[in-house]
Amino acid sequence: MLNWFRNQVHEAGGGSYQTLINEALRQYIQVQDAVLEETLRKVIREELQTLSQ
Repeated sequence: MLNWFRNQVHEAGGGSYQTLINEALRQYIQVQDAVLEETLRKVIREELQTLSQ
């Protein structure tokens, strides 16, 4: 994995592979948070609908 990130930085002309890894992890977490949020919203809507019947 580290070699892949190092190669990406090298091909881009330089930089820090650690920064690239951190950005990839941030993006992953944001996607996971969005998925979790949507799942929770769906469950809450379903529960509210059940309670109102």
